[in-house]
Amino acid sequence: MLALLPGLLTGADAFADDDLPSPAQRAAYAQIEGSGSTWSEVIVQQWISDVDALGMKVTYNGGGSSRGRKNFAQNVTDFGISEIPYPGVDEFGNADNSNGREFAYLPIVAGGTAFTYQLKIGNELVRNLRLSGETLTRIFTGQITDWSDPAIAKDNNGRAFPKLAITPVVRSDGSGTTAQFTTRMDSEYPSIWQPYFGRAGLTSYYPRKGRMIAQSGSDRVMNTISGFSGNGHIGYVRVRLPDQQGLPGRQGAQQGRVLRRADAVQRGGRADEGADQPGQELPALPHPGSSRACTAPPTRAPTRCRPTAT
Repeated sequence: MLALLPGLLTGADAFADDDLPSPAQRAAYAQIEGSGSTWSEVIVQQWISDVDALGMKVTYNGGGSSRGRKNFAQNVTDFGISEIPYPGVDEFGNADNSNGREFAYLPIVAGGTAFTYQLKIGNELVRNLRLSGETLTRIFTGQITDWSDPAIAKDNNGRAFPKLAITPVVRSDGSGTTAQFTTRMDSEYPSIWQPYFGRAGLTSYYPRKGRMIAQSGSDRVMNTISGFSGNGHIGYVRVRLPDQQGLPGRQGAQQGRVLRRADAVQRGGRADEGADQPGQELPALPHPGSSRACTAPPTRAPTRCRPTAT
């Protein structure tokens, strides 16, 4: 995750760890405002709460990575948070740069992206779904539209699932998470992704077709999937959202390595505890954020496919 800052406080201008600002210094702070990634919004709001006790007033409004970059470029905000750096030109051919405003990139947080779903057999939630990278790509490009599809059964060692329409839930806003997901599909499954998208490359705005539902922000995507009418839905969110709801599931693996997906709730387990087992291959998505220099290419991180309880 990259923060766009007009300047960094360094050297003698910064407070030492043991030299907290005095009450007079606290009163001198001006409020600053930011917008951008909803993927990192939870931790940003925590940081805002932490510094509020020191008299520092910060507001952050989310809106998605693309909105964060645009607001910063238009001098609407003091800082922006984005999962991808300024590309120069966006996927529509429009300028996507700082508009001449000086800034510095500051990596602030790292994490992964989860595929979360709600799928029931009878009244029982499926908790150990396996989906290959190709199957996920075909789901999110409209080639696989029903949970009874043979490709899904094959990924699950022949296990049959009910005939139920698949409803992909994607982001409606300009999302860095969408950019990372579509980058992966374009890189690993171009013959599937590019005919759907109409050209090569990534996009921050998911091209919604068919039964897809689009929601703004990770929280709304999660709420749509976990809702009363969410049976059959699948989407992509920051990895902690399913965790925060106490959901079972296992983390996927780097490409070429597969992990056993058991019910993590039984052991409170983490993904990296799984043992290798045939029949499950999940794609590795790049980090939506990474603790590395902003000019470096995005690193890859495990993905998760997690059930969503109602």
